[in-house]
Amino acid sequence: MQIPMRPLFFALLLAACSETPPTARQAPVVPLEPQAAMPLPEQTLHGTFSQTGEGPAFYDCTAGKTYRVLVHPSSLDSMYQEACQPSPVPGEPVVAVVQGVITPFPASSADSIVQGTLIINRIDSLSARTIRSTCPPYVFWCIGTEPFWGLVIDARNGISLKHIGSETGKWFPFPKTAPPGDGNSWVYESVHAGNGERLRAVIRREMCSDGMSDRQYDYSAEVRIGREILRGCAIRGQGQ
Repeated sequence: MQIPMRPLFFALLLAACSETPPTARQAPVVPLEPQAAMPLPEQTLHGTFSQTGEGPAFYDCTAGKTYRVLVHPSSLDSMYQEACQPSPVPGEPVVAVVQGVITPFPASSADSIVQGTLIINRIDSLSARTIRSTCPPYVFWCIGTEPFWGLVIDARNGISLKHIGSETGKWFPFPKTAPPGDGNSWVYESVHAGNGERLRAVIRREMCSDGMSDRQYDYSAEVRIGREILRGCAIRGQGQ
């Protein structure tokens, strides 16, 4: 007896399609080990160090950024006090070269003044600011004799007055509004935050002698603080 081929073919095809395919073996899942964050590099930083009311801070002259100092060698405190002599001014910046590690703040940080933190590992040098110090740039640097005094007008760090003879220093905030001036004279007025003492500094474009040397200056300075009047010469910096 002959078996019809067409029905047999379809029966075999249906049987093959109904078979359950073998289950594929899955490779075991191996959990990934967390990768350690790359350590931040140590850098050589040139700038100014200061002890402010909010703690120690470092201004990086190269990057133009300010960092909060979290850790520093214990010797930095005594070195800072020595660099501020004579007549230390509260929060006075001093020139510093240090080795340290910076941790920057995110770009969205609300603190627009401080851009990160700094761990200082080594201090290469620490010294007082001088007339030749250009970072941060000062507006005017004033000096006088009889008595010896100095006044630094700095848009970033305020106005610092040093009485060299009495070894006292005072700090005044920089005026919030632009000082009046006609290109030949400038007037800076400020009030001491602690005792309300008023300071008025007038800088004039005129030849000036310090009375002790042959050097001639292009600007004169007159400073009134309370009832005291100080007269001397001034050097114009690159600050605004």
